[in-house]
Amino acid sequence: MAEVVLRAEALISAEVDQRTNEIVLTFKNDAGAARAVRLHAGVIGSLVVALIGTGRQIAPSSGQAFSGQVMNCTGIQPAMSESQPILDLLLEDALHFPITFPASAIPAFQSVFRTLAELTKSRPR
Repeated sequence: MAEVVLRAEALISAEVDQRTNEIVLTFKNDAGAARAVRLHAGVIGSLVVALIGTGRQIAPSSGQAFSGQVMNCTGIQPAMSESQPILDLLLEDALHFPITFPASAIPAFQSVFRTLAELTKSRPR
């Protein structure tokens, strides 16, 4: 019997099935149909580590076109740890994504945000 391989083009949702204590990921496949994958709680940690490790190998380098699924930043706030500034991004009104960086990186952030502002101004609405 041939193995069926799910090709995920976009993540639609991630939910916890309280009844079974499983994570249910729903994807849109390459044909546009929704397909769900149920993950036992015991595999979540190793799955996350595997995705982080392998994701580095396919991430676009600077200047390449970005082809990933974009998450919407719905909030942002500055914070400070004991030694470094923190940029806390709220993604999709659900996930706080705090980023720490050295103070020397602030000029690079300012430059990137200026570039984003210019790109936003030049786009037709």
